[in-house]
Amino acid sequence: YRSSDTFFCNLRSFFASRMLRSIWKETAFSLSIAALLCLYNNVIIPFAARRGLFHACIFHLPMLPWTITSSFLSLLLVFRTNASYQRWS
Repeated sequence: YRSSDTFFCNLRSFFASRMLRSIWKETAFSLSIAALLCLYNNVIIPFAARRGLFHACIFHLPMLPWTITSSFLSLLLVFRTNASYQRWS
């Protein structure tokens, strides 16, 4: 049984978690870089292009590294899950 209040209880205690307190610097850095890139690509480039201020390129990343690492991480997750289930059986 899952109560609808569980979500809001977890949301209230999210910022008090030890895990978030231990990785908040890395998380804030990653979020700020992502926000700056989104701002640059979606606001500054179109504004500059309309005004003819400068010719700048949009930042983009190739998909190959993400594809390779996601396959590896999915296999790692499956093997770790199977190993944890084997401990209980």
